[in-house]
Amino acid sequence: PQGHPTIALGLCNLAHLLNATGRYAEAEPLYREALNLRRAALPSGHPDIALGLNNLAGLLNDTGRYAEAEPLYREALDLWRVALLPGHPNISTSLNNLAHLLNAMGRYAEAEPLYREALDIQRAALPLGNPTIALGLNNLANLLYATGRHAEAEPLYREALDLRRAALPPGHPDISLSLSNLANLLYATGRHAEAEPSYREALDLQRAALPPGHPDIAPGLSNLANLLYAAGRYAEAEPLYREALELWRATLPPNHPDIALGLSNLAGSLNATGRYAEAEALYREALDVQRAALPPGHPTIALGLTNLANLLHATGRSAEADLLYREDRKRAGAALSA
Repeated sequence: PQGHPTIALGLCNLAHLLNATGRYAEAEPLYREALNLRRAALPSGHPDIALGLNNLAGLLNDTGRYAEAEPLYREALDLWRVALLPGHPNISTSLNNLAHLLNAMGRYAEAEPLYREALDIQRAALPLGNPTIALGLNNLANLLYATGRHAEAEPLYREALDLRRAALPPGHPDISLSLSNLANLLYATGRHAEAEPSYREALDLQRAALPPGHPDIAPGLSNLANLLYAAGRYAEAEPLYREALELWRATLPPNHPDIALGLSNLAGSLNATGRYAEAEALYREALDVQRAALPPGHPTIALGLTNLANLLHATGRSAEADLLYREDRKRAGAALSA
């Protein structure tokens, strides 16, 4: 019958498929309809409502709509804590999801205890070697990496990679993710020769496992390009940066932070080869995207300002660079007083 909660399961299954292939605009209304059905048909606090909240929040998070996703993740976690036994894997999943969002917004101190609680639940509830434990390890390691605690992050990344290689079929996308994360750390700590083969293996796995044009291929392209750029191999890096940016533009909303990242990376490569006019246009577009997507004062906006200002200084336009910083301080002040 119309409104039966079983209909929500079918909606979610189709939405999962669309979401997994990057068709977010098609998946979103299905997730919303499924959630509304469950809220109407099930008792308040039912775990399936939490599942619907989590699904919709995940899509919003993946498309950079963090402010919309956060209250849904929090409601889902609250529901699962009430409805399920302590230590249930769904609580761990919900903790990881909320922590991941907070981490993406730079709220590391709030995210870390959630990641640690999630990992403790996974280690206690799951058999040794279960690949789900690798997710918890990976998430915590990402936060430690982001906060400069590389020595703490590296053994967690290595444990996650070993778990996934042992438990998952060759070519599984999660192996690619672990390779990329470990390679990022090796790159950040100056071990470029160790990082490059991991980046290349990760990208090869992504291309083999995902459909052409999938946005998850873009980070692998960008990572390898960053390493090549740092080694002065600009001609090798540029086409990878361009492909990554094209993928993000084709699959993400216009103001998604990953588009700003792709623009900044390509601009940096052009700037390094003296193509200043092309680079400037991309730096300006990246800064516009960052300002639209992120809260005032976010460190990524500061980096975008610095990139553009450095180019202006390098081309003898220091007065424009100073004006750029003054305008940004005015924007930040207006946002804080609003």
